Amino acid sequence: LKKGEFAYNKSYSTGYSFGAFKRLKFYEEGVASPLYIYFKFNDDVCSDFFEFYFDAGQVNRQIKDIVQEGARNHGLLNLSIDDFFNIKIRMPNLDEQKKIAEILSTWDEAINLTINLIESKKQFKKALMQNLLTAKIRFPQFKEKWKEIKLGEICEIQTGKLNANAMIQGGRYKFFTCAKEVFEIDDYAFDTEAILVSGNGENVGYIHYFNGKFNAYQRTYVLDKFTENILFIKYFLEFALKRKIEIEKKDGNTPYIVLSTIFGFIVKLPNLKEQQKIAEVLTACDDEINLLNLKLENLKKQKQGLMQKLLSGKVRIRV
Repeated sequence: LKKGEFAYNKSYSTGYSFGAFKRLKFYEEGVASPLYIYFKFNDDVCSDFFEFYFDAGQVNRQIKDIVQEGARNHGLLNLSIDDFFNIKIRMPNLDEQKKIAEILSTWDEAINLTINLIESKKQFKKALMQNLLTAKIRFPQFKEKWKEIKLGEICEIQTGKLNANAMIQGGRYKFFTCAKEVFEIDDYAFDTEAILVSGNGENVGYIHYFNGKFNAYQRTYVLDKFTENILFIKYFLEFALKRKIEIEKKDGNTPYIVLSTIFGFIVKLPNLKEQQKIAEVLTACDDEINLLNLKLENLKKQKQGLMQKLLSGKVRIRV
């Protein structure tokens, strides 16, 4: 495979029900499976245009019609090379192809810039947490020595009561399981400001914060009624609990942590005013990251809308 050429993988997978088109862009040569179909366009066609064209799924309907006629074989779509190269494509003239590719590339650049900015902000926050939550860097107005205390001595700890499959799509209240995602449910068992800790599974130790009415899975720890600043504790747990869990988690088919690990976890605490100051700084970092994530989602939606209009011919570009 040479730089600029395309490969079509006719395996179907999550997000790629009709196979995947990829273009070699960053290397001069590449090697891939002999099961793939390789091709390149003539010089009088804009390959950049067709990279977007395939990403938008413009040929998926034709592929679907072809593969429905026969069985799938070991995860591969029953699409022969002849069938593949008989797929009909709709395209404007070369100048319009180039202009469309230029417009969509502008959105890609904005998306990639935002992704890089988000990663930079995350790394900045990580460095801040490393310094602020270990007292390596302190605000000049605070001089008091930090104390150490067990987590279970500054809050109440309990678990939810429900099975993970109790979720209801479109429910009225948040439902916290041991997943990173937050689900919904139609009834609540808690009405409080809480930190929720995933107690088992691949996301064991993952932290959620919520203030309001919610419900929880039976392996999710619910920590509330804090005598210290809850947001400071949330950030401290995000920073330090994962390391503790890696040492003490119970291995098996499903890794898990027990109540004694949570209760006895040692938290290092400055006074309440310093806790609040640190929490404010880290919350401001999170706010910036959340705004950038929102911007990223909007850019992706804008690009998707543009692709649907420009690559289908619904909106034409004058050149």
